[in-house]
Amino acid sequence: MTTIKADVSVMFSAREPWDCSNSQANLGDQAGRLTWACALEVAESADKWLLSDRAEACEGMQEWARETGAWDREEIAAWSDEECLALFVQNVASELRTLLGADDNELETCVHTYETTDWEQESEYPTGQYSIEAKHVTVDYYTGI
Repeated sequence: MTTIKADVSVMFSAREPWDCSNSQANLGDQAGRLTWACALEVAESADKWLLSDRAEACEGMQEWARETGAWDREEIAAWSDEECLALFVQNVASELRTLLGADDNELETCVHTYETTDWEQESEYPTGQYSIEAKHVTVDYYTGI
């Protein structure tokens, strides 16, 4: 399994996590299409925010996808780098929104939430480890399940 490191501050400098991971209740019937398009847009600039090796990050997301069982091997093998990284963007955006409060808080506050929550007592916990490095929010995201 792989750990993907990314600069979340840069990742979400032009788009909000809300744009990349959301529900039909908020965005209507086109939610999937809209959030996927935004995640692909963010993935196109991965050279600015991805701190891990690109090929390793893509392989990590493909491994993650295979383990979930949500896609078949042929479909996963056909994904472009941008599609693999867009899936990563959606996973991080989802954690930021649902577990760390990104809809109502700055990313730095999300890190504080991550650091001060006793995740052993919670029913859900983030896969990523969020921190602040050189005034940027970063994530170390483990792709194992």
